[in-house]
Amino acid sequence: MPAVNCTCRRVGARLLSPHNSQWTHRALHPRNIAQVVTYLDSPEHLAVRLECTIIWLAIVTCGVSSGCRYVANRAQQAALADQQASEKQLALQDFEYRRRADNLDVNNRELHTQLAQSQREVQLLKDEVGLLRNRLGETVDLLAESQLSQESSDQRWKALQTSTQRRGGAVITANSSLQQDLPHLNVPGVEIRQDGDVIRIELSTDRLFLSRSATLHQNSLGILNPIAELLQQQYPHQRIGIEGHSDNRDVLSTQWRSQHQLTLAQAGAIFDQFTTRYRMSSAQLFVLGHGANHPRVSNATSAGQTKNRRIEIVIYPETTSGR
Repeated sequence: MPAVNCTCRRVGARLLSPHNSQWTHRALHPRNIAQVVTYLDSPEHLAVRLECTIIWLAIVTCGVSSGCRYVANRAQQAALADQQASEKQLALQDFEYRRRADNLDVNNRELHTQLAQSQREVQLLKDEVGLLRNRLGETVDLLAESQLSQESSDQRWKALQTSTQRRGGAVITANSSLQQDLPHLNVPGVEIRQDGDVIRIELSTDRLFLSRSATLHQNSLGILNPIAELLQQQYPHQRIGIEGHSDNRDVLSTQWRSQHQLTLAQAGAIFDQFTTRYRMSSAQLFVLGHGANHPRVSNATSAGQTKNRRIEIVIYPETTSGR
């Protein structure tokens, strides 16, 4: 009996120890409790059974308390895990918001750059439109000047006809004899072509004159000599016009006020050569300065500009009498 009682106390003490929660749970297993109750079921062990009952009640209370602490610890750990997960989620959301904000800043800078570029392009287009308007105005002015020049030439031509008829000099008569084979000249830079009822002999001014001037080259006589000989032999009585043409380059930096003035001066220099050196009749010849009004080709290239700088000797079907 005392041994059993002592054993129950030791067991109880061990079970009630706060450091033996694992052993306490094993002692509370139903199988172990049944064995102890069977041992203590006899009448002679009533006192021991009472003391053991008290001890087992304490054990049960301790087990329940340990279970409650275990559940509380698990609940606290679960709450801590939820808090950490929530903080991690908040951190991820904050990172995502910051990334989106950075992207918006980048997009905003790019939009500002594109807007500035678009504004520059719009300004360039406005400048080009203004330049085109100025050129259009200049073209209108040149056209008006050309029309006035043509009208003035027509008036001078009519006055010349009237004066010639009154003085009994050379009279222009119709003649269609130019509809025949074109003459041939083996001279570099000289082109002869039929243009309706007239014949045009085209000479490059770059081969005749110094640059943008009415001063003849020393070698220009090599071109003018065969042309004058051709005119005197084959067209001694035809009306002949000497017409100057230019490209669209500006001449304001030179001695000339306009392209018309330059081309008229160049045509006049050829007229002087024909009448003084080659003794051709001034009544047979007349001069015109067309400026850049009648280009042969586009002036968009340097080759085209060179082609348009020319003197044209125009042989008309009309003839003059009285030579």
